[in-house]
Amino acid sequence: MRNLPRLAVFILAAALLLGPGASRAGANPPQEADFERLLEFGRTLAGQGKHAEAVIRYWQIVDQGDARQRYRQDAEFELAQSLLELGLHLSAYTFLESIADAGEAHPHYGASLPRLLEVQRKVPGDFRPLEKLALYPPDSFPDELADELRFLVGQYHYTEGNLDQSLEILEQVRRANEHFYLRARYLIGVVHVRRNAAQPAVEAFRDLLRYKRESGSSSEVVREFGERGLLGLARIFYSIAGRFVQEPDRRRELFESAVRHYDEMARFSQFWLDALFEVSWAHYQLGNYGRALGNLHSLASPYFEEHYYPEAMVLQAVIFHDLCYHDTAIELIDDFIRDYWPLQRELENQIGSYADPNEFYAFLARLAADESVLSLRLRRIFNAALSDRKLSRQLGLVVVLNRELEGLSKLGSHAAAAELVDVLRGDVIAYRELVVGEAGEQARSRLQRVHADLKDLLAQALRVKFEALAGQKQSIDPSGVEGVAPRVSSEHIRWRFQGEYWRDELGSYVFNIPSLCAPQ
Repeated sequence: MRNLPRLAVFILAAALLLGPGASRAGANPPQEADFERLLEFGRTLAGQGKHAEAVIRYWQIVDQGDARQRYRQDAEFELAQSLLELGLHLSAYTFLESIADAGEAHPHYGASLPRLLEVQRKVPGDFRPLEKLALYPPDSFPDELADELRFLVGQYHYTEGNLDQSLEILEQVRRANEHFYLRARYLIGVVHVRRNAAQPAVEAFRDLLRYKRESGSSSEVVREFGERGLLGLARIFYSIAGRFVQEPDRRRELFESAVRHYDEMARFSQFWLDALFEVSWAHYQLGNYGRALGNLHSLASPYFEEHYYPEAMVLQAVIFHDLCYHDTAIELIDDFIRDYWPLQRELENQIGSYADPNEFYAFLARLAADESVLSLRLRRIFNAALSDRKLSRQLGLVVVLNRELEGLSKLGSHAAAAELVDVLRGDVIAYRELVVGEAGEQARSRLQRVHADLKDLLAQALRVKFEALAGQKQSIDPSGVEGVAPRVSSEHIRWRFQGEYWRDELGSYVFNIPSLCAPQ
């Protein structure tokens, strides 16, 4: 405001804040020079940290100015920046989106790129900024942000099903950027898995283990993605083994490779229980029944009562049936049906009680506030079903949208900002309703799949029971069967299980269980 007296500035601002009605009442409409002076005044306020006051000035220019003029384009960008400073990231996105859509014709197109990235960081559940970031050519990414942007844009293309574009940009993430390089390599592996390309997927997951070994880093991201790499490799080897039914040696080799990778998983890591359960299937395929039953025994520990692995009891029954312990198999299936039949009915009732996605979301909100709404067993199912990453992001986005509305209410305490706040609040409320509906529908869909899987598992259990009942007729007396003690390494001792669980024993149990089947 070098050439304009301070009093004149306030008179000008007051005139503009009267809005369009002022000109109809006889006042002269503001000219380009007036808008430019107001823009400079807004920048002065922003420089003093008075961003709420600055927003009011910028908004008047955006609302009343000519969209073709530089002063209006400058005000649009400055408005977005001040809204970011106020913590109103979703509101700022409204104006950044407009700039991104204008492309290089907008003078602040390039400068908006890091601002869009800031919104995405603060609101990771909102994929709209990613859509706009994907509009920018990769060679325009600032070097210090390039790897993060490459990963995020690659992730966006993956979610949109553009797998070739996803791979192309993910491959550009540099190894020197540990945080995003490991994420990119893992996602590259996932993309190849989705394309049923096993060999490049294996190479991508091996890159994670190679990086961990060569870097010597003990950072959290290296640990996490090293474990993700192990799990990815184990799953690939297990799934490939099923293709070699006619080549038993190759089939066994692949199952053994899966077991080796599963067994490398660190005990009590976030992936350990999944690995413990999944390797049980690999041991079953290899005929290592004692190891499989030992792992399943660990999963039944009270330490893991909040976790949901219903297939574990069915797999136990299958193993006992295969070893001709038909009475034990039938007892396990009866226990499973007794536990899970009423549970699947309860789950069906809960899902059917809320036809509207918004109502179902409200039910989930009540559940989050009061866990007593559901039984412990049903809560396990809900926890397992709702742990989906996409759903978690949607639920988190609703929380951010609620905070945004609170921030807008605070900005609305300035009477002159009422018009802008009304516009922004309407946008946020409409978006929140959309997200709530999507989150409710996604949650219900996830639970419906869990319900269908549970019904299928109950049907499988009944088939196992039917086969076990038929097998009882041919079973032999177990009293005459001598057991063979399992081999024990120098690091272990034999200890008869007497009902107690020790935390440091979990995952190391082995059953001594000879077959009762009659010789073929």
